[in-house]
Amino acid sequence: MYSYPTKDLTLKLEKIFYKANIKYIKGGSWTIDTPYRETIEEINHYKDLGILTVEMEASALFSVCQLRKVNIASRFVISDSLGDLEWNPRFGSEVLVNSLKNLLDTIIKME
Repeated sequence: MYSYPTKDLTLKLEKIFYKANIKYIKGGSWTIDTPYRETIEEINHYKDLGILTVEMEASALFSVCQLRKVNIASRFVISDSLGDLEWNPRFGSEVLVNSLKNLLDTIIKME
């Protein structure tokens, strides 16, 4: 089952990121309900589908917001990677912290 963010709010965020010269990659996310339970087969399957991230909340939030008729969009800052089929943790890294600060500052300044 798929769930989606609100198109209008997503487009608004894209415009804000463009104006702020913030680089991003647009794509799908795989929501899984248990941390660190991804299998190699699942990772390869979702990579083949073009999925870019794995996280734990987005689809539930999208579904609730759709039901309640509330706008929602998402942006993810990658903290660790399974892209090479090996866990590469980067929690607390300078790049991660700076990316989160940049994202937050940009969102706060939204029109």
